[in-house]
Amino acid sequence: MTADIRSRLVFVGSQTDAIHGGVFGGLGEGVYAFRLDSPDLPLTPLGVAALPDPTFLAVSRTRNVVYAASHSVRFEGEPGAGVTAFRIDADGSMMRINSQRVAHPHVTMIALDRQEQFLFAASSLGGAVSVLPVDPDGSIQPVVEVARFDGDILVAVGETPQPVPLPGRPGRTITAIPVYGPTTMPHCICATGDELIVADIGSNAIERLTFDRATGRLWRKSRLTLSRRAGPRMLALHPNGDLFYSINELDCTVSAFVFSRQSSAIQEVQVISTLPDGASGGQTAGGLVIHPSGRFLWATNRVHNSIACFDVGPSGTLQHSGVLPSGGAFPIHLNLTPDGAHLYVSNAHSGQLCAFAIDAFTGELTAKATTEVPGTCAVFLETAGRIPPGPGL
Repeated sequence: MTADIRSRLVFVGSQTDAIHGGVFGGLGEGVYAFRLDSPDLPLTPLGVAALPDPTFLAVSRTRNVVYAASHSVRFEGEPGAGVTAFRIDADGSMMRINSQRVAHPHVTMIALDRQEQFLFAASSLGGAVSVLPVDPDGSIQPVVEVARFDGDILVAVGETPQPVPLPGRPGRTITAIPVYGPTTMPHCICATGDELIVADIGSNAIERLTFDRATGRLWRKSRLTLSRRAGPRMLALHPNGDLFYSINELDCTVSAFVFSRQSSAIQEVQVISTLPDGASGGQTAGGLVIHPSGRFLWATNRVHNSIACFDVGPSGTLQHSGVLPSGGAFPIHLNLTPDGAHLYVSNAHSGQLCAFAIDAFTGELTAKATTEVPGTCAVFLETAGRIPPGPGL
């Protein structure tokens, strides 16, 4: 028996190859689909779409399409990475629409512009941001523009035999090359109307780009190099559109920035630690998300295995409200359900996706159910249709 209901779906990215990157263990099978019946219960599995290293996902809620970025050095037999589009049915099944290759390897993040006409891909070890047009049916067109930034490009992990220690995993190594000069490693893109803001870990800078909606062309508008070795990794835009935040991987801080549409300036107005007093050394920061109300912000400490909680003041400045366990090891990413009622944290090393209820008045988190999945990123989609009850596929 089926029923006409709205289905709350969750899609989880993973790393499938332990060689090309290895930070997440390579234990995944592709893009996982789940149904969210209740945050108090583990997610109901619906299936897996095989794909190489789909470590980051983006979702089009207007088209019921999920986009998956392959964090790889080869895609469909060619050097580079790739982006794949999946159409989502009401029962959570994924139908592959198409894929496009990105010449620059290790796509770490993808993002849609607000009109969902373009998809942007940041290649950290490829040193570039690529622009791919999106058709009305959700399919992806080939790259039309590539933005490059100041600094040398790292050789992609897996392209050299030299082993180096793996961060947060004692006794394990990955392959990379030594770097002696300034590098560029764009890791995150935030689309704000006709602009992009890019976090570049390697050059320790925030880039602001102008975006031409007619052609997909990009031009540099301004650049802010941080005064300390912070390593901006992920970005979150405040709902008011005049503020944004970065979580800084190397010094475990969150920075608050102000910017104006009328000028090209970016100003860092606050820096605050994500760690509690007395935390040991060797820490790195991971994910960042802000509540739709603009009142709360959360960040993750990957080695400390914790969530840093912040209250957001009227001016956008942050105040610590606590640090609590992430529910697993190496929390790499966190995201909110569309209603803003729950936070989900991807603990990559322990293979656990943990749900937390959010108090709407205080922002306090309460741990709920845990789903066992070797995930690196989770996104949410609500669909309407005839949904079969009971366990999924």
